[in-house]
Amino acid sequence: MVNQRFEVLDEFLNPCPVWVTGQLHIAGSGLAMGYWRNDEGTNKSFIVHPLTGERLYRTGDLGRYLPDGNLEILGRLDQQIKINGYRIELAEIEIALLQHPKVESAVVISDGSKQGKQRLIAFIVAASTAEPEVVELKLWLESKLPAYMVPSGFVLIDSIPLTANGKVDRGALEIPALQMSTTDLSEKEQDSSSLSSQLMHIVQDVLEVEHIEFKSNLLDHGIHSMAVIQVLNRVESKLGVRPTVMAFFKDVSISGLTNLCQSLVERTDIELSLSHSGQTAVVIDPQDREAFKANPSLPI
Repeated sequence: MVNQRFEVLDEFLNPCPVWVTGQLHIAGSGLAMGYWRNDEGTNKSFIVHPLTGERLYRTGDLGRYLPDGNLEILGRLDQQIKINGYRIELAEIEIALLQHPKVESAVVISDGSKQGKQRLIAFIVAASTAEPEVVELKLWLESKLPAYMVPSGFVLIDSIPLTANGKVDRGALEIPALQMSTTDLSEKEQDSSSLSSQLMHIVQDVLEVEHIEFKSNLLDHGIHSMAVIQVLNRVESKLGVRPTVMAFFKDVSISGLTNLCQSLVERTDIELSLSHSGQTAVVIDPQDREAFKANPSLPI
């Protein structure tokens, strides 16, 4: 439009170089004076540049200029979130989902209101041809996006709710509980000891979810470094042993944590037994335990 232009500015209102993402602002003679009878909205969106004195309209969109002069729109600022230290653009996930042949429309939201508890949930309207499987959608996204951008949950719905002015009504999307239960433990695992059940309840409580498979990757359920510390703190309080973070991340599952804690409990029992008998405790690292059982002549 004549006598109007778009500015891509950083948080300090400095112009962003080509390829660098910033907030989109509109400037020029065609700029409105403000929102009709909405002083709060006007003061928030219509600003005066502190150096140039020019009035600008902050659109709330993210964008960047390309070398050829075209402007690329990269989504809404209010749809950009931060989970586990990663800044995520929800629109980028939605675009990847829309490329799937069985997806007609998609909306991705974060269900976490508490710091560190956020999880990504994708709401999918299936195409008329076929209904996509959850595993199918996860594999599709994993081939296109980093792991931290793959939603923890997928919900199939009939239609995307809209506001009166036709925009997506994210607040109307009902987030289901990501159900978890100990029934996923095999009969043998449940009978062997209550250790796995205790650990299951600890992880459930920390992650605030109700269902998890015994051998599923806890990263898929939103676990992160701070949550891991909370889990290990509770394990130490409950069992008297504390796995290391490095050992935990070798198998990020209830199964892996159970095996790790079982090894540490056995190790502690050996130490106590030998100390009471006056013998010197020789402790084998859990990683070498199986190899030593197979060949006791191996040097420790």
